[in-house]
Order: sequence, then C-alpha cells, then structure tokens
Amino acid sequence: MVGSAIAAAGAVSVWLAMVPPADASWTPVSTVTAAGWQSINEPTVAADRHEEFVLPWEACKSSTSCPSRAQARIKPRGGPMGPVMTLSPWRPQAFGVVAATGDAGDSAVVWYNLDNQVAGRRISATGSLGPLRTLSPAGAIAENPQVVSTPSGDALVVWSQRDNGEGGPFLVARGR
Repeated sequence: MVGSAIAAAGAVSVWLAMVPPADASWTPVSTVTAAGWQSINEPTVAADRHEEFVLPWEACKSSTSCPSRAQARIKPRGGPMGPVMTLSPWRPQAFGVVAATGDAGDSAVVWYNLDNQVAGRRISATGSLGPLRTLSPAGAIAENPQVVSTPSGDALVVWSQRDNGEGGPFLVARGR
C-alpha cells in the first residue's frame, strides 16, 4: 500500500505516506478541487488494497457565500484523477466529510449537516453514486461521524448524538 488515512473524532485527518524503496519518488502535485471551488477544513483520503484512492472534502464555491457541500474524486492507481462528484445538496451544509474503502474499491462517505443529521452516500469502485441517505434518527442532534470499512466493503459509521433535551452525548453506530 502506498498510504493510508488516520483520523480521530474531532481531530485533524493525517496523511501518512509510506514509500517502499529509498529511491522512490513522489508524483507531481495535483489539484483535487474543481476550478472556482475551494476545499475547507481538513481533507481526508481512503485507499483500497489495489492502491486506488477516494478523496472526499467539504467544498465551497468561491463566488457564493460559501455553504459547503460534500464532494469527492477517485484516483485510480496509475491513472488520472476522476471527475468531481457532488455528494450532498446545497442545503443543509455538509461538515466533517470522511470516507472508508473496502478492498474492491467500494467506498462509504459520511458527513454531518446543519440540520444536525449524519448523512452519507456509497461510491462504487467504478464511480457510481448510491442514494443520499440520512443515517441518524430524526429529532437527534448528531455530529462528528467516523466510518470504517471491512475488506468486503461493509461499512460501520459512528457519531456523537444528543437527544433534544434528553441528555447525552451518546456514541451511536450504524452498519451496512
């Protein structure tokens, strides 16, 4: 594997690069965001066992008041970066976008939004988007999701949740 992502709830995502031979070189720098867009907050990355990557981020269109959306791109091994995929609607804004990928390249991307919900989408290894899903229950205040994937592509999402006026925070999980 060329690299892996390490993330902690509420912390900065870290890219750890492992370059096998001492004389190995880095690839040229690539801009991931589309022209006219910017990335806000911490970027994350997930990799499959074939060294293909999914790169999700919070995107903001520079010409607007900047409500953030979840966007992602796939970077296949040895190939060019795939097209930008918009994963979330303009409203409610998306925050804390994170991803996990199974061995075959199928990914789960999750985030929380200003409606206090955790939402997410699946992205197939070929780049097909699954439906937008709200993962947290109605009436709860949910935030700070994290996601992991098994080698077979099943995902487990965890997040912090408080019930309106009912206490918390609680750690909540949901799998597929």
